[in-house]
Amino acid sequence: MITGVVTNGPVDARREKIAHLSLEARIDFAVISGEFGAGKPVPAIFVEAMRRAGADPVETVFAGDSVEHDIAGAHAAGIHAIWLNRTGRPWTVPDVPRPHEVASLSALLPLLAVKFPRGPARTGDEDYT
Repeated sequence: MITGVVTNGPVDARREKIAHLSLEARIDFAVISGEFGAGKPVPAIFVEAMRRAGADPVETVFAGDSVEHDIAGAHAAGIHAIWLNRTGRPWTVPDVPRPHEVASLSALLPLLAVKFPRGPARTGDEDYT
């Protein structure tokens, strides 16, 4: 499984956050909007993450907590999405199919194992707290 981070924001701040969370050893790449030139929900940043992972939309899963940026952007790029809904918010986006949903990051890996047993490449949101 290839794991990456797709995040919006300035390069220095995001690299610092990745380092602060000790994610360097856990991820294969990071696509940062300030470096890439486009941010979520623009499909191009998701396409770049898939390019770096050597994956296509069918074998890619994106997990994120922002419906507007993460889920809508992944959907626009043709990627399976998992909504990290920590607060139990209702789904209110009629234009985007409701994705799989988890309440915590600890529930993410079991869901991937059940719903995506072939071990897809996946990209994820920067919010690991």
